[in-house]
Amino acid sequence: MTIDEGKLHALAGTMINELGAAANGVLLLIGEKLGLYRALGEHGPLSPDGLARRTGTNERYVCEWLSAQAASGFVTYEPKTGLFSLSPEQSAIMADEESPVFMGGGFQSLAAVFAGEERLTRAFQTGEGIGWGQHCN
Repeated sequence: MTIDEGKLHALAGTMINELGAAANGVLLLIGEKLGLYRALGEHGPLSPDGLARRTGTNERYVCEWLSAQAASGFVTYEPKTGLFSLSPEQSAIMADEESPVFMGGGFQSLAAVFAGEERLTRAFQTGEGIGWGQHCN
């Protein structure tokens, strides 16, 4: 078997991108559940400590969360001030539940998909169906 190095690198790049997206998905879900995006949108720019105080969360974890979100482009970091904020576009997608482009709930559905992985794997093996009401039981 001959491997095309260009195709291999492109596929590996896609896989790395997908792994990063899946790993960051849980951080997006946490940000939504804990109101981190909402607080940042309403009260930003904020330091990690300021966001932690507003949301009743741990500053160390919030600092790591903010850094990951900034690296992904989901929040904005200002190096000169050390503060994080949301642009109007980031706020519309991440913080404003009334926005027609709010996407926070999408990460709740991903949690359900992963929670049902074991049952779905069994269905592939057995051919048994999974009823809509049987997901995440």
